[in-house]
Amino acid sequence: MNCSSESSLLAIDVGNTAIKVGRFHGADHPSSPFPIDVIRLDARSPNFDELRAWLPADPFTCCMASVYRQAAEEIVDWMRTIPSIRRVHQLQHSDFQIPIQVDHPDRVGQDRLANAVAARWAKSSESSAIVVDAGSAITVDLISAAGCFLGGAILAGQQASALALSSGTDLLPVISTYRMDDPPEVVGAATDSAIRSGVFWGAVGSIREIVERMQVHVGSASEIFLTGGDMRRLAPHLAPNAQYMPHLVLSGIALAARSQTSFA
Repeated sequence: MNCSSESSLLAIDVGNTAIKVGRFHGADHPSSPFPIDVIRLDARSPNFDELRAWLPADPFTCCMASVYRQAAEEIVDWMRTIPSIRRVHQLQHSDFQIPIQVDHPDRVGQDRLANAVAARWAKSSESSAIVVDAGSAITVDLISAAGCFLGGAILAGQQASALALSSGTDLLPVISTYRMDDPPEVVGAATDSAIRSGVFWGAVGSIREIVERMQVHVGSASEIFLTGGDMRRLAPHLAPNAQYMPHLVLSGIALAARSQTSFA
């Protein structure tokens, strides 16, 4: 019996900054793997009361991917106290059921694998895919036309870049990139605005360059998928034909869950 065939499924993405929980129909529902509803919590101090109020009243199963072990342990312990939760399963690398053609498959972040699984589902069968996920880190990953995860590039996210500038220098201040609702002017008239310009447009330029070189690597144009907490601001300045899918990791977790016969 499929693990989510009798109840709705909660997919949980535990990142370094945020925990996202998405509700999906069970496996017997003929819907595509997009969440019905999503809640976002602070990974460092999750508001479990808010999560409890959001949870569906009907029985459900949970499937989790994590890159932040302590937060994952805390949320699993808490969920085991909720009577309506039938199972909580923490995904392993083998659960994603995608060929991983890198030197150390067991070291690939589960968020990257979830993105790859979702992109493989979304892309056309004859095309390769590139997934750009902009959050605490920015990852740019390549999925072959045959649906294999080939690896990619990892660079610092915008806030991590800003913190590195401050910690590595004497006079540069710490700035917050979380308040950057609009693209900054490229010519900053003060130190703060100059840092914001460098961080934002540096991320845009880095992503463009890596994507272009990956397409040269595979020898053809790839379908491009954009996701992550910072991508809403970055997406308009990247490839015009890219698809913005804000909950790609959650979709990949749901697809991985539906491929399982049971939770461990």
